[in-house]
Amino acid sequence: MRTLAATCLLMLFPVAAAQAQTLVGPLPYLSSADSPFDLAGNFQLEDFEDGVLDVTGVTSSDASIVNPSGITDSVDADDGLIDGSGTGGHTWFTLNGSGGITFTFSAAAPGGLPTQAGIVWTDGGVKSDVTFLAFDGNGASLGTLFLPQYGDGSPSGATAE
Repeated sequence: MRTLAATCLLMLFPVAAAQAQTLVGPLPYLSSADSPFDLAGNFQLEDFEDGVLDVTGVTSSDASIVNPSGITDSVDADDGLIDGSGTGGHTWFTLNGSGGITFTFSAAAPGGLPTQAGIVWTDGGVKSDVTFLAFDGNGASLGTLFLPQYGDGSPSGATAE
């Protein structure tokens, strides 16, 4: 089965500290239809197809949009087709590979902090170790996922990972 991206899903339960978080992944993700979340209600999806990060209450560390090109490694269906290519959509990219990308959620945003969040990682063009870390609003660890030598090693929109 072909998969596009590692989806690391973080379930947050900030109300009860004794309640455990669940980290899930990687999971196959070709389009939003593969999301394990209920897409109704207060669900927000950022696919970067409008060229900006504009999910309410979310900021990111140093990264930027990469427009569709031969080196874009986007979610397969971002261009409207599931065709084995990630070059037809946009992607959120940083040159700071070792530092990664940090997404920060604001408690002051309408609706407050999310109770669930998912990240789709579409590789950095080389096989490498991937570590997903999550922290609560006080900086306490919510968990870590480690994927050794993950990705397909291709910076040209391949969808093997």
